[in-house]
Amino acid sequence: SVEGIDIDTPEDYSLAKLVFNNRSSLETDKVISPHNMTLPKLGKVKALIFDFDGVILNTENIMKRCWQRVQEEFKLDNNVYGFEVYKQCVGLPFMDILARLGFTNKDEMNKMKSIYFEAAKELISCSMPFQDIPEIIKEVAKRFPCALLTSKDGVVARQLLKKLGLLDSF
Repeated sequence: SVEGIDIDTPEDYSLAKLVFNNRSSLETDKVISPHNMTLPKLGKVKALIFDFDGVILNTENIMKRCWQRVQEEFKLDNNVYGFEVYKQCVGLPFMDILARLGFTNKDEMNKMKSIYFEAAKELISCSMPFQDIPEIIKEVAKRFPCALLTSKDGVVARQLLKKLGLLDSF
């Protein structure tokens, strides 16, 4: 039985539209879960869990600008620590990203985290949702419990949800 639906790419919103339209089959849309498993029925869905960055919000440019501030402050070589390298770790907690990139000095890592998240707070007003996503979430939240899974700082996440009018949907 399906306990939940992993919505972690913008394409997965076709699934949310199906849920909202009360269809019982995904056969025509061929929606595939991240585990390459076709979800045949929606009747047993109990909740929807959404990722924030790259699903609800188009934040790639903001993440890039935040990471660039860290790079500038610490004079990090762009060939070694460029955004494309950083981006491969997005979704992990920030300290885990830094560890994956090879950083080990905890004081330095905490300063990097501080710089990154201060920049994120400054740039919060630049965050834009993907087209129609807030409306879709508001509608599916009327029928299913919804949760947000994010590595964002909780204060920042709540501010963004409030800005989008989605705080009550989660």
